[in-house]
Amino acid sequence: MKPDKVDTIVQQWETERSDLDASPLHILSRLFRISDKLQREAAETLKEFELEYWEFDVLAALRRHGKPFSLPAAVLSGVCLSSQGAMTNRVDRLMERELVERQADEKDRRKVLVTLTKKGKLIVDQALEARLKLAKFGLKHMSTSEKTTLENLLRKLM
Repeated sequence: MKPDKVDTIVQQWETERSDLDASPLHILSRLFRISDKLQREAAETLKEFELEYWEFDVLAALRRHGKPFSLPAAVLSGVCLSSQGAMTNRVDRLMERELVERQADEKDRRKVLVTLTKKGKLIVDQALEARLKLAKFGLKHMSTSEKTTLENLLRKLM
């Protein structure tokens, strides 16, 4: 395979700091660059639906948990890897757009449930289709076995 910018960077470090093993950069630098590229592509795709990535993340978390597309706010913040304070702000902003609503939990009135609205469900379903189409396109040059191998290696790396 043809050398790329990462190969050049690693080679430069090996020249300048031959006392260090720069070989992990072959993997980690590529992962950082791929992550950055994927985030930019996701943001561009979500613009069509007037969504920021964090909005998609919250709506998708509710949608994929199935009917009634509702989660306690504290659980939702854990699923979305955000603080409860940040989630409160996010839910407020999504409520302004009528994509989610808050309800008291019938089983425990101390808990607040965040529920996807019909409008929110429609938007997240459309955005998901676009995101998956983009993801599939991004992996089109890999065989099924290569994708399985990469999936397993990334799982191991995590």
